[in-house]
Amino acid sequence: MRRWASALAFFLWVAAAHADCVTGAKMATGYRLAGPNTILLFGSGQVIVIHTFQFMYSPGQVVVLKDSFCSFSDAVLLVGDQVINAQEVDVSQ
Repeated sequence: MRRWASALAFFLWVAAAHADCVTGAKMATGYRLAGPNTILLFGSGQVIVIHTFQFMYSPGQVVVLKDSFCSFSDAVLLVGDQVINAQEVDVSQ
């Protein structure tokens, strides 16, 4: 039993280490499409990379709906008239 508890604790620690989260996304001052499924948000000294399963082509307007979110979050962006869910989030400073 102790071995299972140790294995479970290790698994949860590894999963948490790979779950990127974003704070301060609404402070983004610019964006760029890096592909049909990837958008980059710039501002406040960080670059936020959002990968999604949805396709985005030349949006007229990008609105950040959530200031803080993690990978696999729903309704994080409004691109044109399409609500975008985050599949994976990467943050670099």
